[in-house]
Amino acid sequence: MGRCTFASACRAHMPAGPPRPHRLRFPSRSSKPLFNSMRRAGLRWPDVFCPALFDRSHMRSLIRCLTLLLALSAAPAWAQEATPAPSEAAPIEGEAAPTEAKTDAEINALITILEDETARKALVEQLRQSAGEAVPKEPVKPEAEAQEEHVTFSRAVAQATQNFIEGALDRLERVQAQLALLPVRIKNLDGNEFSVLWDTLKNLAVLMAIVFGLYFVLRRYSRSIYRRLNQKADGARFGKRMSLWLGTSAVDLLTLIVAWAVGYGVALWFIGESGNISVRQSMFLNAFLLVGLFKVAVRLFITPSAPNLRTLPVSDTQARYLSQRIAWLAGILGYGQLLVVPVINANVSYNSAQLLSTAIAVSVVLYLIWTSVKNREGVARWLAGQKAPGEVEAAEQGADFADNVNAVEIGEQEVPAPAEPEELVRLEDTATAQAEAEQEYSEEISLAAAPNPTDPLQSVLLASPPPKAPRGPGFLARLARYWYIPVVIYLAVMLVTVLVQPPRVVFKSFVSSGQMLLLVMFGTTLSQFLNRVTENGLPIPRALSEQVPMIQERLDRFVPFFLGAIRYMILFCALLLVLDMVTVIDLPALLSSPAGLQLVSVVLTVFVIIAVAFMIWLAMTSWVYYRLNPAVGKVATAREATLLVLFLNAATIALLVITLMVILSEIGVDIAPLLASAGVLGLAVGFGAQKLVQDIITGVFIQIENAMNVGDTVALGAIQGKVEKLTIRSVSIRDKTGAFHIIPFSSVDMVTSYARDFGYYLCDMGVGYSEDADTVKAAMIDAFAEMMQDEEVAERVLDDLEWHGLQTFGDSAVMFRIRIKTTPGDQWAVGRAYNGILKRIFDEREIEIPFPHQTIYFGDAGDKETGPAKLAGKA
Repeated sequence: MGRCTFASACRAHMPAGPPRPHRLRFPSRSSKPLFNSMRRAGLRWPDVFCPALFDRSHMRSLIRCLTLLLALSAAPAWAQEATPAPSEAAPIEGEAAPTEAKTDAEINALITILEDETARKALVEQLRQSAGEAVPKEPVKPEAEAQEEHVTFSRAVAQATQNFIEGALDRLERVQAQLALLPVRIKNLDGNEFSVLWDTLKNLAVLMAIVFGLYFVLRRYSRSIYRRLNQKADGARFGKRMSLWLGTSAVDLLTLIVAWAVGYGVALWFIGESGNISVRQSMFLNAFLLVGLFKVAVRLFITPSAPNLRTLPVSDTQARYLSQRIAWLAGILGYGQLLVVPVINANVSYNSAQLLSTAIAVSVVLYLIWTSVKNREGVARWLAGQKAPGEVEAAEQGADFADNVNAVEIGEQEVPAPAEPEELVRLEDTATAQAEAEQEYSEEISLAAAPNPTDPLQSVLLASPPPKAPRGPGFLARLARYWYIPVVIYLAVMLVTVLVQPPRVVFKSFVSSGQMLLLVMFGTTLSQFLNRVTENGLPIPRALSEQVPMIQERLDRFVPFFLGAIRYMILFCALLLVLDMVTVIDLPALLSSPAGLQLVSVVLTVFVIIAVAFMIWLAMTSWVYYRLNPAVGKVATAREATLLVLFLNAATIALLVITLMVILSEIGVDIAPLLASAGVLGLAVGFGAQKLVQDIITGVFIQIENAMNVGDTVALGAIQGKVEKLTIRSVSIRDKTGAFHIIPFSSVDMVTSYARDFGYYLCDMGVGYSEDADTVKAAMIDAFAEMMQDEEVAERVLDDLEWHGLQTFGDSAVMFRIRIKTTPGDQWAVGRAYNGILKRIFDEREIEIPFPHQTIYFGDAGDKETGPAKLAGKA
């Protein structure tokens, strides 16, 4: 059976009637170069995909097609021409053999198809269907087994690991294939790339000179504005500094837009045809604008010309170093990918443009890897927040992060840094405004400036090795010390992307990297602001601090905790955004999924619950201490102070329990069993700890009845002293010897208070039987009158002396009683003052204060008179 066309084969299988046209569609537009290669190999599209013509000759053609596909996908020899066999794939009569030459675009398109896993699988499936092969189907698994595979976590982890390893191996194979194709690509260069670049520079020379010159002049004149804003920011408040910070960014952005707009107007009306702008000019202006916007965003956080407005904790030298390096790296990538590569692609060849794009990207990535490894110790110290004592900024001129510390503390000693090189000293002497302006200009116009070992900035890098980064415990310290490891890994992945992916994907990866850099700067700025707030504390108005004395201390105690939690949330969010940028995760899909929404809702809800609970607790404690502050309003009584303190303790415990329960409920924990268990536990505790329950109940009623307060002098059984502390279950008393007693309320049967309303000093004074009662009374009244002349004592006496008269007849004395009414708790002090004066008056008036004694009488005279017995030798 001879060969036929696709139309004749279709007619053979169609019913009789007028022929209908049949259009055969390619699987995709990108598959046309593949079938062109098939035609050059002696194959035709109908020969492969026509199901009506599968005789032995067509089967041989199909086998040759599959062999060709396997050869193209397994070996990098895609540039060699395929020689078709003369017999099996000869064209039909009347049809000319294909003579289309292979072009670079078709070859690259074929490589793209073969590298695309989805397109390659679709092509294989179509080949199988055309060959009459049955597509292998997976055996139907039982429902239980399928459900087990769906829910098994270990199988999911194994599949994810397998996919990751296969993807890594596939990328390594692509890298190997691209490296093998590198000599072929270099060999296929046309050789006129440099001439095209030179023509482009000549065509854009006038426009570039106008744009860069104007931008340089505007930047130079705006430097004075930066200096004035920097001076105003010195010592200013946060709001004013924020407005000045935004002002510097606005000036920088306005300078860029003015230069871009003037350049656009010049290109549109004065260069070339009036009213028209060439593609190269448009690409240059767009590249200038995009690169400039990125630099403006970087300077927004670094602000090399305004140290007082700098948000990142870096020195002036570090800021200039970062600004310069990021500027020329952005210039190389931006102008190279947005201007040079498109020009080469349009005027030379796609191969040359792709090779140039790869060379630019590889150079930048390798330089970043070298810089990260070189400065790992200095950046580690910067991340750890360590600074050398007595650091001099002038000694840092031109140094990178590895040389920004002049001394490293070891214990209590300091190891001085190496001596400064001569180039560094010369740079210090010539660091003028003109030099800074020239440096700014060099940042804008240098597109491919490689690191120069003779540059003073690089001389310090090469002069002295950096000291070791400090070792310290903790996760953050280890993360700061080994920061370069994830960075180098990311750059290695970028290097693989550069070697494997097409230029548009590579440029998109660099754009994502720039976004990550800005994200890291923003996160660092916000974290630095929170760190400053943590160190300095929240400013409290002086009037509020005087009314509520403890509010500043409480805020300083708890605010760092919340700010630390916010810093960790910022770090976590930044990590998620970075993973989304590198396509490790799909953050929008993750957040929009039910699990993601639930996670975000739970985290935000828990954070709000904790914040609200803290605000409630802060309001309660502030109100309690406001009421207890004697300098504001009415002085709180001791009972009020005790009840307020008990209320604060009980409310704090209740608030803590309720907050914990609500948080557990939001997390997803069923709190009903917890509440039931708490009820059972409370019942068990009630039976097992009856004394504790009795303590609490008795203490509550004692406080309600105002039986005692803090500061009162009380007697509880045999213990008497001043109350120093009251809790809900016990009272703490300090007795007159200084002993501290903690007495549970369950052991209190009676409370004797000496501090209720008033007190009495009761004096029972004994005199001899021979003393006159009126004389004794006058002496005691005179003693009280003399005591009242002391103002300090008189303030404590509430009423006149109460004379009770002769109280009793004792064994050796006659007892006279008086009583003095005093303020609560001052009866003992007043009594001591009165006793001292009374003793002195009795001595002055020779009133006998008898001591305990007995008189013994012997004998009985006839006249019933008795006399005392006389001792021997006594008359």
